[in-house]
Amino acid sequence: MRNEERIEPILELVKERWKDSPDLRLGQLLHVVTKENDVFYVEDDRLARNLSETLDADNPFDDMDYFCDE
Repeated sequence: MRNEERIEPILELVKERWKDSPDLRLGQLLHVVTKENDVFYVEDDRLARNLSETLDADNPFDDMDYFCDE
């Protein structure tokens, strides 16, 4: 069984990242952050690392306007 303590830290990272780019839908955010077409197979530690890296970047989604509905 996976460690349940991993859930809250990852959700906090998602929350922080999503608040920085609120026009993205959740699926779009996860797709961009994981750099994968199928996020189903992305391990939690990799997702957390990628989320942290994008939070540390200045504006990693500046060129992601094409994901956003007008």
